[in-house]
Amino acid sequence: MESLTAHSPWGADRDARLSETALDAAARGQPAGPHLPAVDDLRLTVKGRRSGRERTVPVAVLKHGGERYLVSYRGLSDWALNLRATPEARLTSGGRTETITVEEVPEADRPPLLAEYRDAYGSMPTVTGVLDALPDPADHPVFRIRA
Repeated sequence: MESLTAHSPWGADRDARLSETALDAAARGQPAGPHLPAVDDLRLTVKGRRSGRERTVPVAVLKHGGERYLVSYRGLSDWALNLRATPEARLTSGGRTETITVEEVPEADRPPLLAEYRDAYGSMPTVTGVLDALPDPADHPVFRIRA
C-alpha cells in the first residue's frame, strides 16, 4: 500500500481503508465494485530507501506508445520515493517475476501519460478524485520501465 504524504487531499485513515479494500481487490484481479474494472494481479517490490527492506505494493502498469509506465497517481508515495532512490525493482504477476529498472519521466512529458492513466483507471476508487485534487503533473511521479 502506498504511504500518504502532505500531498494527499484526504486523511490517512480514509485513504488507507480504500487502499486495503477496493484497490487491493482490483489489483488481485477481483471486481472492486459493481462498475470497476479488474486489473492484473501485479505487484511492485522495491527496496526501502531508509530501511533497505523490500516493500511490495499493488500497482497498475500503463502501456503507452509501446512502452510501460508506473504512475504514482496518489502523489509522492513511498514506492515512488523508493524508486527514485534505487531505480531497480521487481514486478510480479501470476507467479512470474520480472526484474526491472526505471527512469523517471520529466514533468513536462507527464500530462499525456496522466491523461491516459485517468482514461484507463479512472473508474477505480479514488483515481479520478486524486487526479482532480492534485492536477499538477509535478505531483505525480511517473517512471518508464526498462526491462
